[in-house]
Amino acid sequence: MAPLFLLLLAMGTPHAAPLTCAQIEKMVREERSIAEIVSWIEDLYVDAAEWECVDALDLDPVVEDFARKFTFGAPPVSADPLDGVPSKEQAQRIMAADAITWLGIDFSLVHLLDADEFNNPEDIIPEKFHWWNEHFVNEDLPRFERFLEIPLRVDTSSIKLLNDSTSASQIHPVDYEHAEEYPLNRAQVQQHIRKLELGPTTGIAHVWIVESMNKATERACMHQVFIDAASRDVLSDRRTCEQAGGLVGLVFLFHWYQPFVTATAKVRFTWQRIERAAQQ
Repeated sequence: MAPLFLLLLAMGTPHAAPLTCAQIEKMVREERSIAEIVSWIEDLYVDAAEWECVDALDLDPVVEDFARKFTFGAPPVSADPLDGVPSKEQAQRIMAADAITWLGIDFSLVHLLDADEFNNPEDIIPEKFHWWNEHFVNEDLPRFERFLEIPLRVDTSSIKLLNDSTSASQIHPVDYEHAEEYPLNRAQVQQHIRKLELGPTTGIAHVWIVESMNKATERACMHQVFIDAASRDVLSDRRTCEQAGGLVGLVFLFHWYQPFVTATAKVRFTWQRIERAAQQ
């Protein structure tokens, strides 16, 4: 896989003319770094007029296939499909919301795999979890909101309490031969959501539940979950695994933040699926 800086040199500088659909399709066929392409689409290269043809390329499953192809030992996605597609009734409940509450990135169930990589627990847990959450709200949540085209409220208090409860017991040696990633199924996600203390939060809320950050595969896996805050019903659950790294990949803090940047772009596709399900 070509380094990111080489791809940028080949493609031109940020804020140059938007990529055309033909160029994006060519990059897909050449198996360029699709996960990175998707993360650039909204901010750097593709303007609003290009979205229809980008969607027509159906990049989303390509990204998933790409991630599995270029990581060794990665386990298959759970047999319980977690593709973010809700029932018509669930989708309509989401689409009826006048705003969505962002709850945060939940690390309370995360497995940090590789004791050498995560070798300073007192510096990582929960400090880095809080920093990644705060940075996401400040830097990436506005892009997230543009994808949804619906106002976002922010109430991360419940997730902050959960992240405060994390401990060094969540760090494990990694099996580089099998690269276990501790996938969660639908029932486990729903059970976890039922336990959330959301206080006065009502309406539709959204939370990311991180399963693992795995040095063996250099990726983080998470669930992007839309919920009914009052009933604690899970309305849409999308499991995605994203590569660590990026331009500042040598810095631990940003190396493991990169999966959340890339996952933000996936929300666009999940939201389209929800919209289509609501119109069935």
